Amino acid sequence: MSVRGFMFVPGCIQAMQCNKNTCPTGITTHQKRLQQGLDPQDKAVRVAHYVENMRHDVGVIAHSCGVIHLRQLQRRSVHDSP
Repeated sequence: MSVRGFMFVPGCIQAMQCNKNTCPTGITTHQKRLQQGLDPQDKAVRVAHYVENMRHDVGVIAHSCGVIHLRQLQRRSVHDSP
């Protein structure tokens, strides 16, 4: 699963400051002043919707590969068309 989507959903703007503790959106910082812009209740709903949509879409892919459950996917489930 891609972490990138989970960063964009709460509002990541790719400021490239994740490792500096100065994230302007408050996502990857411990500074209280910067965290004020991050509303956890609002963002939790957005993340939950993202997860549900991701699960659905991956399920559609799994179904189109001929498996009933996602865990049945294997490398050979996806192959190039002749």
